[in-house]
Parts: sequence; C-alpha cells; structure tokens
Amino acid sequence: MALLKDIGYGTRQLIKSPGYAISTIASLALGIGATTAIFSVVYGVLLNPYPYRNANRIVHVELHLKNGRFGQLMVNHREFEDVRHARAVEDVFFEDKQQRNLTGEMPRVALSVGFYSPNFFHYMGVPPILGREFTPADAPGGNPAPLVVLSYPLWQEHYGGRRDVVGRTIEFDHVSYTVIGVVPPRFRWSDCDAYALAMPTSDPLHYGIAYPRLKNESASAAAEAEFQSLVNSFAAQDPKNYPQDSRVKFASLNDELLGSFSGTVALLFGAALGLLVIGCVNVSNLMLARGISRYQEFAVRTSLGASRWRLVRQLLTESVLLSLISASLGILASYWGVQVITRMLPDNSVPHEAVIRLNLAVLIFSVCIAVLTGIVFGLSPAFQLSRSERGSLLQAGNLRTAGRPRRRLMHRLPLAGQATLTLMLLASAGGALKLFLARIHTPLGFDPKNVFQIFVEFPRSAWPEPINQRLLFGQLDAVRENIAQAPGVTDAGVSLTWLPLKREGSSGISIPNKPDLNEAGGAHGNQSAVDFRVANSVVAGKSL
Repeated sequence: MALLKDIGYGTRQLIKSPGYAISTIASLALGIGATTAIFSVVYGVLLNPYPYRNANRIVHVELHLKNGRFGQLMVNHREFEDVRHARAVEDVFFEDKQQRNLTGEMPRVALSVGFYSPNFFHYMGVPPILGREFTPADAPGGNPAPLVVLSYPLWQEHYGGRRDVVGRTIEFDHVSYTVIGVVPPRFRWSDCDAYALAMPTSDPLHYGIAYPRLKNESASAAAEAEFQSLVNSFAAQDPKNYPQDSRVKFASLNDELLGSFSGTVALLFGAALGLLVIGCVNVSNLMLARGISRYQEFAVRTSLGASRWRLVRQLLTESVLLSLISASLGILASYWGVQVITRMLPDNSVPHEAVIRLNLAVLIFSVCIAVLTGIVFGLSPAFQLSRSERGSLLQAGNLRTAGRPRRRLMHRLPLAGQATLTLMLLASAGGALKLFLARIHTPLGFDPKNVFQIFVEFPRSAWPEPINQRLLFGQLDAVRENIAQAPGVTDAGVSLTWLPLKREGSSGISIPNKPDLNEAGGAHGNQSAVDFRVANSVVAGKSL
C-alpha cells in the first residue's frame, strides 16, 4: 500500500510539473533510442556482418599498380597450389564466378553461378539448412561431380521453398547438375544464386580468384610480404598476365565493400553515444534544479515527522517512475530507428550477409545508464538533507542557503560538463554530416534519375570464338531498339560492362573503323571479354 501511495503521489507531482517531466523523459528516451539504433547498425555492419567461420581472417588479395588501378589476385591451377602451401595461409578456396542461364525449365533465368573448389563449404563453416554441401569426397581423383547447392533467395523465389528440390536435376546452359542442398539466408558469398562444385583445371589460361584465410590476423604484414614474393615469381613466369611492379595489399571483407564508409558509421555511433551522455547530464541538471525547488517541501515534511528514509523512498519512486517511462519510450524509439535506418541504407552499401536488428546488450546498457542517472541525481536532494540538522531544514530553500559556494560548485560542474559535451557532439555531428553530403553529391558521370538496367545473358556457345564485339553490338542493337520503343521509355543503350563499373573493374575501348585501343594485359589487364561473360546490360531511361 505504501508503495502504491508513493507511486500515486509521484505521478501527481510529475503532472504538476509537465515541463520538467517531458524534458526529462525526452532527454533519456532520445539518448537510449539513438544510441541503441546506431550501435545496432554498427554491430550488424562492422562488428558481426558475416556468418562465416573466422571471417576476420578471410582476406582479398589485391594487386595495386603504379597507375592507381588495382584488381584481385587471379591464379591458375599451378599458382593456386603455390598459394595453398604458403606459410601464412590456414586454408584457401578457388572461385570462378560466371553468368549462366537456367535452362531445361520455364521460365529461363539468368543466374550468377559460382564454381568452387571442394573445400569451399568446410572453409566457410556454415552448414546448409537443407540437404548437404559438397566435400572433397565429391571430387575423387580431381574429377568433380556435377553437384550444386542453391542459395536461399533462389530456393525461395524460383522453387517456392519446396524441400523436394534436393535431388532434383537442373541445367545451366544445358549442362545438368544435381541439387544437393540449400544454404541459409545469411550465406550470400559473392551474391551467387548457386554454388557448383569445380576444380581448377590444368589449363594455364583458366584463372580464378583465390581467397586465403590467414593463420594469424595480427601477422598480416608478414603474410603480405610472403604473397608479394609469390606474385613476383608469378610475374617472372607469366609476365603477360601479371603486371610488373604490382604491389600486394590485403583487404578484409568489410574493407573491400565499405572502404572509408566504415569510419563514417563509427563516427555516427560516437555521436549517438555522446547524445546519450548529454541526455544523462541534462537529466541530472533538471533533477538537481527540481530538488532545489523542493527543499522547502522536504524541510516541512521532515519537521512534521517524516523520516529521512521516507523522503528517500519517495524520491526513489519518482526517479524510477521517470526512468521506466523514459526507458520504455527509448526502446520503442530504438526499434523504430533501426527500421528507418535499414530502409534508408542504399543498395549494396552494406554486406548482404549483415543482419541489422535491435542489439539487446547495448539496449540494456543504455537503459541501465539512464535509470542509474535518474536514481542517483533524483536522490541528491535527500542526500543533501541528510547532512542538515532538523532545526535548520526550514531555511533550506532560501537563497542564502542555496547559494553556498560548495553548493553552487556542485550545480555548475554538471552545467559546464553539459556545455563541453554539447560542443563535442556538434563537432562530431558536423563532421559526419559533411562526409555524408560529400558522398551524396559525388559526381557519378551520369544522371541516375529514372535509369534502370536489364541484364541479358547469352550462352557462350551462341557466339563464335574469339568474340567479335562489333558484331556483338550489332546483334544487341536489335534488343536495344525493341526496348527503346516500349511505352514510357525515352532512350536505351547497350553496355558490355556493369554500370556503374565495379571498383576493381576495367573495360576496353572499341571505336568503329578505328584500330583496337585496348591495352594488352590478359588476366589483369583488359577485362572486356570477362565483362561480357559477366553481364550484358541494356540501360533504359524511363519517363515517370
């Protein structure tokens, strides 16, 4: 009963001071919501984006050239074996990603199919949710069986999530493969639609990407030096496909995708954490000011016989009530904030494996800090009253008593701290805003408004070898004309590369009735043939 009376009295006190109640609740709720929402994004994107085993030790091996261009290390069978036996490497798998058509059934779909060495799934350490994965036992004597594991999106969208897909035979460009499993939703390596078993062939011109996992993340500098020696030997034996004087650099999975944007995300979390601190300091100031205004009330109640414990219990009830209301609103704000931030993130700006959801650990931490702040500073008037003699309490509310130097110092220190932290928060927010505006207004070289792409993949067998790109453009021009005549389309174009180009991409130049301007380069030079194999895109502008 006494607790209910305290709650009722505390509620009436808050209703009598709506400005104080709203300011306190808003400060704590905003701090809790912003900190939890931003950190949930940071955790999902930067700290735990990948479900793969020891993902922090999986690296992209980049080759940087003197002219500023760079690409990933591509190796043939012999070079892959050299990488596999490197001292710094714990494990490595081979990837050859291609565009294939799903044939033999309707509708025909252009898919991104990754061909991987038999140790791929063991390397990743993520079990399938249906069926099984391929293993080295499926490639006896180096002869891989025609097996494929489906991605979760392909399984859901094309096969309706049917469990009887395991054991089914499907075709990629009229080549049959047996489906043996389906990977979990977060398994999105290379954004492949399917993962097929393959082996690096003995053909010295068959190149793929080697993805090593280092034995020791802290020894990456020594590992880079070892890989630099390997690349130097590759260049000496195969100068056509390995640029001279290329410099090896390791990039983590997030570095490859996010680049410097990861620093911006971390800066945003620092600003949100500062907002929580500012909110707590603001609440402490409000509670101290309210405590000063209630000295007279407490003095009268004490003179009428109220014990100090009775005053402490009343103040504790009011502080906890305020804190619980603030925490509840903060939880709702953080949940809503995570949803809003997730929808606002641009496509391909974060790993597709990342799961951004409310981080309970940070939510609990933020709520505890906010509740503790409310309790400590809400009880400060009672602590100060406990030092006073009963006979002097009636004078506790006058200006002379409230204006003692020590008490003035206690009130001014939080104000000074709040002003300092506010300036720091403004500086951090200004820096983050500047980075975001710079990225938003970065010139793209074209106007992306109302522009979309249609990816068209033709079987390799449909074109003679070597591919005549001018003849190819003539064939694709018929496709372009049909799309340009579609209702609502104002113009259309054809490209043999991705648009916009990938960061590591390169493309040759071909001008009608002019000599070939492409640089010689092989696996690490002109990539136009590889780009054609990856995607033929028709770009259309549409009137909306």
